[in-house]
Amino acid sequence: RRVWWEYMTYNKRLQYWISAYGLVSFLYPFMILAPNYFNGDITLGDLFQIYSALNYVGNAFDWIINVYQPLTDWRATCDRLLAFDEASVAAEKATEENELIIISPAEGYVGADFWAQKLTIALPGGKQLWENAELRVAPADRVLISGPAGRGKSTLFRALAGVWPYSKGEVRTPSRSPTDVLCLPQKPYIPSHVTLRTAVCYPQDPNAYTDEAIGQALIVVKLTDLLERKNEKSSADSGGGAGLDRIAQWDHELSPGEQQRLRVAHVLLQRPRFLFLDEATASIDEDTTIMVYQTLVRELPEMAIISISHDVKTLKRFHRKHFVPAEKENVLRRA
Repeated sequence: RRVWWEYMTYNKRLQYWISAYGLVSFLYPFMILAPNYFNGDITLGDLFQIYSALNYVGNAFDWIINVYQPLTDWRATCDRLLAFDEASVAAEKATEENELIIISPAEGYVGADFWAQKLTIALPGGKQLWENAELRVAPADRVLISGPAGRGKSTLFRALAGVWPYSKGEVRTPSRSPTDVLCLPQKPYIPSHVTLRTAVCYPQDPNAYTDEAIGQALIVVKLTDLLERKNEKSSADSGGGAGLDRIAQWDHELSPGEQQRLRVAHVLLQRPRFLFLDEATASIDEDTTIMVYQTLVRELPEMAIISISHDVKTLKRFHRKHFVPAEKENVLRRA
């Protein structure tokens, strides 16, 4: 909001200045030549000839007025691109210096647990979020992580996934398939302009599952209405057909809660061994959240669930362990 207000204030001042310049540049020649015309020193034709000559000179000075705003837009674009390039270089350098070691599966590791140890995680500015943190999750275990915002809970999940460069440590997992570990963020990515079948199965091949299995998963998460919807018209944004063959802009058509439930349907299809949920039910009401967790526990009893959530009251019943960030130390402790 502050940036928008500053932009509108700047744009208003710029337009005032441009309008004032245009008005003055139009009237100024007449104001200078009017005394000569009324004294009879020049004719009306001479007046307009002189004005035309002065107008050519004025057009040369108008160049900076006409290109000032495009130049500022170009400067802003260059600044953003340069900042992005600097951030990319810094991230690559940080990755080389503090690369999170992920061994999947770990050499010589014969256990069945997902084990992260000696995790040190920081922000790009250098502020340390976690120091020598450890998290061990057994198969079929259910762990809840809660705590104040800004303590680095979501960053911990990114480090465990190996996508946060400002971290180092060791992650050991017995999983031998990339589909054994799945993470659902608070705002899931839903591909657009694809069939419902592809949206549910993403990022896996939509042909990996039968239509019956996909339909059953949608029924379990109470999204059967998606199978019944039909496009009112075919256009560039939507295709014909219905059911699993229906094409739509799913990231726009579905509410945040429906998008989260759609990803839960994908969990039921993929059946991972370890599921990380980062506020994955934050946009769903309490009754639906309870239904989702009851479904996961009932349909996938051997799957380990690691949840990040502020809704401890609702989710605590579905988890056997509860961890919170220590107040004075950058580690996890049992609640």
